[in-house]
This record gives sequence, structure tokens and C-alpha cells, in this order.
Amino acid sequence: MFAKEGFYIVIPSFIVNTFVIILFNYLFNNWFPLFGWFFSPLFILTAFFTFFFRNPPRTPEGDGILAPTDGTIMSIKSEGNKLEMFIELAASDVHTQRAPSDGKILSVERIKGSHHPIYFINKGEINSEYIVPANKNARINIEMIDSDGLPMKIILIAGIFARRCKAYVKPGVEVKRGQNIGIIMFGSLLKFELVGKFKIIKKVGDHVKAGKHVILKKV
Repeated sequence: MFAKEGFYIVIPSFIVNTFVIILFNYLFNNWFPLFGWFFSPLFILTAFFTFFFRNPPRTPEGDGILAPTDGTIMSIKSEGNKLEMFIELAASDVHTQRAPSDGKILSVERIKGSHHPIYFINKGEINSEYIVPANKNARINIEMIDSDGLPMKIILIAGIFARRCKAYVKPGVEVKRGQNIGIIMFGSLLKFELVGKFKIIKKVGDHVKAGKHVILKKV
């Protein structure tokens, strides 16, 4: 599977690269033989875009609340019945987000903001608060309630390279566990907020995959 946003980047990139290769072969045939396009660095960029926008099918590994995004769990904070989790995405991660459980979307709010670098501000520190990007960067808040009435908030946060987030869902829509709900393009950070009592399955430092790994179970 492939994230549809990628088509608007991969296809033009492929066309432009092919045109450049043909032009080079026409103008500099003796220096740039036809087979040379296989080694063209231009197609490395196209290959990266194709890899970046992949969206493979996922099967949940068991019952429980699924990871809403690929990435490394950098912080888990629990106070009373409120739990907050930050998951940081790397360039190699799948960048589509998925519903952690069956439920209904309550609201989708786009917040304009800056594009502070996630990593360089927090330096990849475990249990970081991510105060600057979480409060000042451009982001999308997706609020939902699961089939048991559990409120959740999934916050897609843009970074210095992640210039855009997009929600695939609208308020009032019913979602299935593992369903695609959004994408962060070229980065960066996700904040997951819940209210309730949970058993934490994945710990800080673990790498998780959206729609596959169970990170919490209700108690």
C-alpha cells in the first residue's frame, strides 16, 4: 500500500528525472551512455520518496490499545487517570497514523504554528517533555472516544522538515482499530493522550509500529 499524498511527489519526481536523463543522453551521448540513468543520483531521491510514503498493511498482534504511529516511545507520563505518551518518528518510519481502537471521531482541529526542530531541541532525550514543539509547532489534534467510552487525543506535530500534517478523518466518523487516520509528511512527533486506567505494555525506548503493536491495555 502507498499513501496517496506520495503520488503528488513521486510521479513528478520520476517524470522530471526521466526527462533529465533523456536530455543528457541526447546532448552528451558519448559521455553519458544510455545505461547511465540506472546510476543517476536523481533517482535516489525518487526511491526515497517511494520508500517514505509506503503504507503497508498491518495486523494487530493482540487485544489492547494499538500504537497510533510508528516510532520510538520517548516519554510516558502518568498522573492520576491521565496518561501522556510522546512517540518520535524517524525518516525510516512509516508516516501514516492509525486509530488505536474502534471508536468515533469527536473533533479534528488544525493549529497553525512554527516548525521548531524536534530532535535538536530535545536531543533525543528519553522522558523529554517536548514543551516547545508540543505547544508551538503546527499540529493537528484528533479527539476520539473508543467503543468503551474512553477519551483519547492523538496530536500530529510537524517539525522542521515535517512541514505538513493531514487528517484523513472528520468529526462524527466511526473508525476501526488500525484504520488510517492521518499522515505527518517528513517527520516528526506524535503526542498520545488518554484518560483511564491502563497497563503499560511497551516501555520508553521501545520502537513501535502503528496498527500492529499493542502499547496499552485497559484495567
